[in-house]
Amino acid sequence: MKKTISILAAALLCGCKPSTPPPPAKYETGSMTMYNSDTMATLGYSHYTLNICNKSGNIETNVATLDRAANILGQYGWEFVSSSIDRMGETYHLKRQAQADGYYFYLSTEH
Repeated sequence: MKKTISILAAALLCGCKPSTPPPPAKYETGSMTMYNSDTMATLGYSHYTLNICNKSGNIETNVATLDRAANILGQYGWEFVSSSIDRMGETYHLKRQAQADGYYFYLSTEH
């Protein structure tokens, strides 16, 4: 006990501060939805395009599944968080640590 008090006293005398934990990470979030095949047919859509945008341009690629789109977004730091399903289709929710690179994404439908 005396040794612990001595060490703490020495640390205070030399001006050392106890280490503080880093601030919590900030996250960007996003989601993308794919309609089920009945809804796609009703709305007249034939396929999906994943659009990844930043200040210098737009990357577009056709995707057939949410898994494929999420895998592509993984190359940009996005992580799968959860999914939800309703009668219209399925939605994936993603996150990544906040970055100042200006990237964002969206899933568009094409006729």
